[in-house]
Amino acid sequence: MLANAAIGEYRLLESLGAGGMGEVYRAIHSRIGRVVAVKILSGAEPGPGLAERFINEARIQAGLHHPHIAELYDFVEFDGRPCIIMEYVDGITLHDRIQRARGGMPASEALTVFRAVVEAIAYLHGRGILHRDIKSSNIKLSSSGQVKLLDFGIAKDPGSKRLTMVGGCVGTMDYLAPEQIRGKSADARADVWSLGVLFYEMLTANMPFAADSVGVLCERISRAEYRTPTLASPLSADLQRIIGRCLRSDAAERYHDARELLDDLGQIGQSPPALTPAAERGFRSGGWSTWRGNWPLIGAGFLLAGVLFVGFFWKMRPETAVDAPPRSSLEHAAPAGLPGAALRVVRIGTIDGPADIYEEGKLLGTTARVFEKPYPVGAHVALMLKREGHEDERVEFEVRQSGNEFLAWQLRPKGRQ
Repeated sequence: MLANAAIGEYRLLESLGAGGMGEVYRAIHSRIGRVVAVKILSGAEPGPGLAERFINEARIQAGLHHPHIAELYDFVEFDGRPCIIMEYVDGITLHDRIQRARGGMPASEALTVFRAVVEAIAYLHGRGILHRDIKSSNIKLSSSGQVKLLDFGIAKDPGSKRLTMVGGCVGTMDYLAPEQIRGKSADARADVWSLGVLFYEMLTANMPFAADSVGVLCERISRAEYRTPTLASPLSADLQRIIGRCLRSDAAERYHDARELLDDLGQIGQSPPALTPAAERGFRSGGWSTWRGNWPLIGAGFLLAGVLFVGFFWKMRPETAVDAPPRSSLEHAAPAGLPGAALRVVRIGTIDGPADIYEEGKLLGTTARVFEKPYPVGAHVALMLKREGHEDERVEFEVRQSGNEFLAWQLRPKGRQ
């Protein structure tokens, strides 16, 4: 931890967490008092091209000026490590907002936030930039109501070198498009896919392709198999249509880019409401008489609902509900020696086959199914992935308060450059 350290004119105040490449701190300018976020390249031994990727992130973000994108202020060095000085966004992540929503965000709120995110991505696509890491934990909702897109760590533009590491982290699997799962080149339509996953998550508080193994997850993504969300909103048909077009297995059938998606969202905003204000007032004031006059139909409806309810739970008995993935709690009781410490579950998988997972030389398990282990918030985790015939892959990250995404790695066969 580098709290209280000085980086140029900035003094680090507190750690905000860590990502795949760097640690992030809240800091303050010693003279003018401006509060910023400082991202520092991880102190761990960097993998191939990690510094180049960090510089690429700064280069891309330096040229962006959009109300829904965190702005970069400066790029400096600290003890030989590159640092990005950028806009500090208070508030919570979109991930946290979704978790608090209990069944999904209200459609009107979700649509407002989603439009802001799509505007930011459309701005990027208009400049030939792919974000490639769109997810709820990379979006902040400030205390003043602003929506800000963060983290350009794996973004790509026409000036980017070939920085994709064969053995490195390939992203958050829950959001990857089918063509990315298959190892093919991706364009703006892969970002569109991720936006569709994000919108589904916002409206339902679930991931569309949730699975308890990497193999099943990849299969569901490749086939674009997901449960149609049930939304209690006058706009539900439009919202389902938007999600459906984003989540097409064939990239050619999706929106061409975020601008086309944004245009379609604009059409939703112009749709007339299901009830006029006068009709809605009439329903509220005269609703009881309306219900009372239709008791026979209502009674029949309740009877049918009861039959369906019993039938549903009979079909979903434990011995038949094999397709429903277990929902692990993200919070657990603190282990002995860590009284009151919050824990988060880390979920790791490998795309191209199972690998053994080691920590401090000790075998923990395998990624034949998704590996899960709770760690204290703030802990720095270092693991090693091993598979016969492949190079060992070192995995490092810091456990964050906001929860850990489903991360996936791809191991490099020995002898391949």
